[in-house]
Amino acid sequence: MQTKQSEEKRSTLRRNAILEALDLANSIKVSTLSNDLHVSEVTIRKDLEYLEAEGLLVKIHGGARKCENTSSEIRLHHKQAEKKQIAEAAAALVKEGDFIFLSVGSTCSYVCEALKAIQNLTIVTNSVSIMNSLLLSPSITTFFLGGKVHTEMQITVGDDVLEQLDKYTADKLFLGMDGIDLKMGATTYNHVEDAIMRKMMQRAKEKILVVDDSKFGRVTFAKIANLTDFDTIVTNYNKRNEEMIEQIRALNINVICT
Repeated sequence: MQTKQSEEKRSTLRRNAILEALDLANSIKVSTLSNDLHVSEVTIRKDLEYLEAEGLLVKIHGGARKCENTSSEIRLHHKQAEKKQIAEAAAALVKEGDFIFLSVGSTCSYVCEALKAIQNLTIVTNSVSIMNSLLLSPSITTFFLGGKVHTEMQITVGDDVLEQLDKYTADKLFLGMDGIDLKMGATTYNHVEDAIMRKMMQRAKEKILVVDDSKFGRVTFAKIANLTDFDTIVTNYNKRNEEMIEQIRALNINVICT
């Protein structure tokens, strides 16, 4: 029974990872998923069949593409309670008057909501959804980084964004990630925005990584930074991550578990 439950949990984590990957790209190959998730292509094809039957993606030759108007909502609501707790703990690190870089992703969207309770903040972002969310928050000054709009991801990208970031220095950066690993560091499927994430890290005094428990031990496509480049990691507690968390703390990184 325990073995069956463990396999079901692994399958759920893997399928969530597939949906997250599709949320950052219009389509993805079976071979890429197989390499990133360290399972056979046969296993990935079975996962794609399952997810297609649930109406969460569309299988195509050699891979899958996301369904219109579904994946972003799915990602936002995946681990909703955990991400809200992470966001509240992250917001507790912020003080009135702080200048914040806020990156893209579902966990950062929850951080955005939590930050609305703090007065006199300045937030810089390239996320269209976060910018829209802040329009009715008079206590927050919002700077939106203009550039080429990536319509699938609802973000701005390109050299214009990087040039604008050179004008700013943030007290704190909140960054979401698709995987964290002791050896490979913080990685993302989001190769479209990897240069922007790295630039934000260069321009921020304090780097805060906000990730839920499913991201631990996972390595994805593009490396953004070593774990030692972060000052703090905020996550939710999961017993299976205890050993890795203690190893991270041994690197003199503050880890907050909700």
